[in-house]
Amino acid sequence: MAVRETMAVLAILSLSCSEDLGIESKVFACSANAPCAAGFECLESVCQALWAGPEDAVMLRPLGPPSTYLESDPFAGCDSLRVCYLEQGSVLPRSCTKHQFTSAAPGETIQVTVPRGIGAKLWVGCVGTDGKSVASTAMSCGFGTGDAASAPGESGFGSGEVASDPGEIGLYFLPRRKSGPTIKMSDGSQSRLAEARAETTAAPLPDGRILVAGGVGKDGQVLDTAELFNPRTGEVRALESRLQTARKGAVATTLDDGRIAVFGGQEADGAQSKIVDVFDGASEGFSPGPVLSVARYRHSATTIAGLGKVLVAGGVEGGHGTYEIWSPSEGSLQSAELASERFNHAAVSIPDPEVPGWLHVVLAGGETFPSAQDGVTGTVLDSVVLFHFQGQDVSMETTWLCSSQPDGEGRLGLTGLAAAHLIGTDAALFTGGIGAPGTSRLPEPSRQPEPSLPTAASCLWHQGSSVWAYSGGTMLPMAMPRVVHTVTSAVVPDFSGAAIVGGLYSDGGVLRPVVENEYFVSTGGDGSGSSLGPGGLAGKMVAPRWGHAAVPTCDGRVFIVGGWTGKNVDEAVPTDVTELYNP
Repeated sequence: MAVRETMAVLAILSLSCSEDLGIESKVFACSANAPCAAGFECLESVCQALWAGPEDAVMLRPLGPPSTYLESDPFAGCDSLRVCYLEQGSVLPRSCTKHQFTSAAPGETIQVTVPRGIGAKLWVGCVGTDGKSVASTAMSCGFGTGDAASAPGESGFGSGEVASDPGEIGLYFLPRRKSGPTIKMSDGSQSRLAEARAETTAAPLPDGRILVAGGVGKDGQVLDTAELFNPRTGEVRALESRLQTARKGAVATTLDDGRIAVFGGQEADGAQSKIVDVFDGASEGFSPGPVLSVARYRHSATTIAGLGKVLVAGGVEGGHGTYEIWSPSEGSLQSAELASERFNHAAVSIPDPEVPGWLHVVLAGGETFPSAQDGVTGTVLDSVVLFHFQGQDVSMETTWLCSSQPDGEGRLGLTGLAAAHLIGTDAALFTGGIGAPGTSRLPEPSRQPEPSLPTAASCLWHQGSSVWAYSGGTMLPMAMPRVVHTVTSAVVPDFSGAAIVGGLYSDGGVLRPVVENEYFVSTGGDGSGSSLGPGGLAGKMVAPRWGHAAVPTCDGRVFIVGGWTGKNVDEAVPTDVTELYNP
C-alpha cells in the first residue's frame, strides 16, 4: 500500500508566546510586559521551566496512514511542526521548538533533542498556516532514563515504557478526533491480528505493550491464543504461550506488579470458567493463577490499584450473587455475597478524591435472574453497588443508577452499558446500554439484544459528593445510541475526556454497527458537572465493530482490537483489523 511519509526540515523558528497550542494551563501567566523569571520560558502565555540537564539527539520520522485509509490527510494544510517534550506523568508541553514543514522523500528524518533521564515523551503538532490551529498530532511513548531494555522478540528503539536509547522514532500522525489503522513503523504498512477474534479481552503492560487474549475466531471456534501489540513498533505479534483453556468473554486486568491476569469466561463447550491465567511480560508466558470460587462469565474484574488486590464480581448463573477479592502477593482468595447480584454490568474504579490510597469501585446496572431459570433472560437493573476500599477495610452500599433522589426518581435500568473513570477527576462516565427496570434481556452476544432498545443516555457519577451530575439538570446524551460498545479515558496535551467507540444501534428494528466514534470532553479536574460535556461524533472507524476491546496506549491513543463486524448482527464475523483513535 502507498504510504504518506513526510519530513519537517529547515530552520528552527522562535516560538512566540502568543501562539495557541490549544492547551489549558493554570500556572504562572506571562506576556511581553510581564516576562518570566530566570530559568523559565514564556510559552502559551505561561511561564514554563527550561530543561538545564543533559539531552539526547533523536531522529524523528513522521508517518501517516496508508493512503487507502485516509478519511482526511493528516498533513493537509500543515505549515510547520511544533515539537515539545512532556515530563513523565505530565501533559504540559515544555521547551517547544517550531520546524518549517516541507514534503520530502520517504525515509528521511528530522533531528530534535530531548531531556535525558526523566522519562520524557515527545508531543508533535502539525500547525496550520495561521500559526495556531493544530490539524493533526503524534506523541511518543516515554524514553530517556537509560535503564530499560527492549522486550524479547521486539524490534525498534526499545519496548519499555521508558526506552534507554531512542535512536530513531517513527511518529504516526493522525488527524485529531480520527481513527487510522495500526501501521508498522519500519515501513508504514498496515499491521493486524494474526487471528480474527471477537469477544476478546485486552490489557496493557507497564512497558506499553498490550496483551490481547482469547475470543471467538472466524469459524466460530473459541480461542486459547494470545497476541501482543507494541505501540512503539506498530507491530502485532502472535505469542507461543497459550491460555490454559480456550475461552471467550474473559476479563483481563493489569495487576499492581505489572503482570496481567485473565479471569473466567466461557469455554468451548459452553461451560462457564473458574480459570485464571497470569501473563508475565518479561517471559511472554502464561502461568496458572488461582481457581475462582465459582465459574464466571459476563462478570467484571477490577484492579484495586495501590492495594495489590483484584475485585472479581458477578457473572451469569452461580456467580451473579457473589464477589471475590484476590491478593496475588498474599496468595489469598476471599469470597462473599454481593449487596445486589448482577451480570452484564459496567465496573469502574475511582481513586478517593480526598484520601490517597483509598479507592472506590462502582458496579452499575446489568441484569439478574428473577428466579432459577435457563440462564438466558434476566431482569434489567436500575441499581449500583459501591465498594469502598479503605486500607485493608472493605465495605459496600447500594444506590440508584443515574438518580440522586432518595426514591430513585429519574433512575435508569440499563444492561450492556460501558464506563470509564475520567482521569484527573473524581468522576466516572457511564454510557449507553439497553432496557428498563423490569424488562428482560441481554442474551448471548451472538444473539444480541432486542432491536430498538439501545439508548443514547449517559450519566456522570461524582465520588467526592456521591451524586449523579448532569449538565443543567438534564442527561448528557451521546450523539448515537449504543450498546456493546466501549468507553476509554484519554488525556493528552490538547484533550482530556473519554473516547466512545463502536457498538450497535437500531436502524428500523435492525441492529447495525455504529460507524462513527464520539467523544466527551473534560475541561477541568474539579469534579463539577460543568467540567464535562458531549463533544460530538469523531470520524468513521476503520472497521465498524461491537463486542471489541479498547485500551489506552502509552503514546496517547486508544487501541481498538477485535470484535464483530458486518452490515448487521445477522452478517457478523470476527475482525482481525486493529486501529488507533487519536483523541
